[in-house]
Amino acid sequence: MSFVMMNIKSLAVVLSFFLVANSAPTEQGPCVNCGPVADRLTEETGNNMEEIDLKETSAEAIGDRIMEEMNGMKEKFDVALTRIGEEISKDQEEQDEMNMKNRK
Repeated sequence: MSFVMMNIKSLAVVLSFFLVANSAPTEQGPCVNCGPVADRLTEETGNNMEEIDLKETSAEAIGDRIMEEMNGMKEKFDVALTRIGEEISKDQEEQDEMNMKNRK
């Protein structure tokens, strides 16, 4: 039983070391020509890496439009909830007045 636990602990230590070693930052700086993000980079006239701008993809534009629509719907929903709350309060006040008159 202790042999199995020792193997599990050893595996956990090796796995942790591997994860830490692979997640360490590199000294190379930002990667311009690697991976799918490189396709979206705008071309720079100089080597000024601080002014790199990403082009917007069609998926991002669609996502932005959907978020704007959702925010608009949320605002409409909030207004509707406020109106419903006001109607409920008004109805409650009317019922309270009616109950007061019936008790007299």
